[in-house]
Amino acid sequence: MSHALYSTALLWHVTRGVAKLHGVLAAVGEPLMLMGRRVAEIDYIPEIGRRSILFAGEPLRDMTDAEVRAADALLIELTQ
Repeated sequence: MSHALYSTALLWHVTRGVAKLHGVLAAVGEPLMLMGRRVAEIDYIPEIGRRSILFAGEPLRDMTDAEVRAADALLIELTQ
């Protein structure tokens, strides 16, 4: 999914990703951690309600509310 279509997104796939908050874009090149756990894949695009996550060694699933709050905080941190 292209981050260019949305003003806010956190996208990560195995070794790279992007963080974008209200149009401010930042590349993410180091392992992405969320709530102290390594993320293998995340597609978080609040504008369209997409919120899927895959932690290493687990199946892909919808994010919990706590994970969404953590992703929002991470977006702020990564785009400052």
